[in-house]
Amino acid sequence: MTYYYLDTSIWMDFYEKRGKHGEYILLFLKKLLQSTDIVLVSDILIKELKSLYLSMEQIHNTFRVLRPNHIRYIFTTKSLRDESRNLTTRKKIPYSDALHALLSRDYEAILLSRDHDFAQLSSITHARLPEEFL
Repeated sequence: MTYYYLDTSIWMDFYEKRGKHGEYILLFLKKLLQSTDIVLVSDILIKELKSLYLSMEQIHNTFRVLRPNHIRYIFTTKSLRDESRNLTTRKKIPYSDALHALLSRDYEAILLSRDHDFAQLSSITHARLPEEFL
């Protein structure tokens, strides 16, 4: 079993059906459903989706593409938030990107993202693209 952590932009690619990027994530999620792999969904991810004006109903409907046994909800801790603030200051990257990377590291999950900020966090995790798993 493998854990995957999809950042906000990947979920938005799926939700908004953004061209090839939306197609790749849809194919990835369909393939995942044929496995025992799990997608991690964090409180910071939900907060970011809400900041992009998605309602909780829209967010839950988006996650319904996954069966309950393919999704696991995770939560940030104070120590992770503190570490994220430190990384944000040192690397000059968005707080949420640092937090996504740290969650990916701590849960030993493969981070899926198209965001170039994660290149600065390669000592923590390596961001990959959904199409690499098709």
